[in-house]
Amino acid sequence: MRFTPRKPVTPTKVHYDVVISQNFGRSIDSYRARTQPNGGSELHTVVLAEGLVRAGFSVAVLQPGGSFVRWAGTDYYSAQDVAERGIWELDCDVLISQRFGQLPRNVSFSRLVVEMHDLPDERAQVPHDFMAQIPGAKTVVHSKYNAELYPGWPGLTIIPAAFEESLYDLPKVARETHRKKRTFIYGSAALKGLEPTLQLWGELKRHKSEFSQAKLIVTSPGYDSPQFDKLRSTPGVVFEQPQTLGDMQMRLANADGIFMVNLLPETFGCVQTMAEIAGRPCWALCLNGPGALREVLANPWSVHTDPQQFVAAISQPKWPKVAPARDYRMSTVLPRWLDVLGLKAKEAAA
Repeated sequence: MRFTPRKPVTPTKVHYDVVISQNFGRSIDSYRARTQPNGGSELHTVVLAEGLVRAGFSVAVLQPGGSFVRWAGTDYYSAQDVAERGIWELDCDVLISQRFGQLPRNVSFSRLVVEMHDLPDERAQVPHDFMAQIPGAKTVVHSKYNAELYPGWPGLTIIPAAFEESLYDLPKVARETHRKKRTFIYGSAALKGLEPTLQLWGELKRHKSEFSQAKLIVTSPGYDSPQFDKLRSTPGVVFEQPQTLGDMQMRLANADGIFMVNLLPETFGCVQTMAEIAGRPCWALCLNGPGALREVLANPWSVHTDPQQFVAAISQPKWPKVAPARDYRMSTVLPRWLDVLGLKAKEAAA
């Protein structure tokens, strides 16, 4: 007995104004980005895609794993379905290739923009090499600090990472900071500095009366896990996993700020900016330099590189008044994206 051979797949061809290749990181779409723990890069991808859709452009996102999903006007494709299985063949005016990796197969484009979110490593040479072969290719980073890490990359432009309008529209929660009963949040990935954060927190709990009744809530963006033995052995620490973006914002709004020791310098500081949007300071001790935090935050007085100065500042009975967060709404940064992408606003093009 022989089965009939499967016919070769004939790819379905689709054109878009913009295709975003999220070729490194977690599987995302608009729904999962809002209902599951996610990193700042994944969230920014969704906000950027939907901002372009609201501006009247057709947008597709290639992402690892999963299958085709259409959500909030954006089409999300499995990178395997496009680049490996050849089920889809995409054509676009502009390809935004994010982070690390080769350009996706079966995606044709007229213009290329490479968007770097991370600290560079050996993988960063891959996109730089192929960018050098593509005339007019451009680079987008999200801070001056990160721009300095990619010298010589073509057409380099700094555009702040975008955030949802709704975060800025949430009502501010009035909160009087108690000098001893303070609640802090650690909301970054464990690899960015959770271990030294717990070490310093334990020392403060044991030796500083100002922290005798303080609490540290540790959360995770979901792509790495804390060492729970160390969480349990550190006094005044609890682990609470926020399931949605709104959960995280509510935790920040009902806390006294972020407490973190930062090992890997932040390139744009997503959760730190979210804290300021909620009206709370980001207390950060940066052991390898402040990265982009002093640049992107509206309250750089909360960011320190000297442990003694950090402890002295955060232990004060009263802190400086928190200035409003910088305006990183997608609608605010959209014109800069349109300029880099070479797209005209739909109203102007009509």
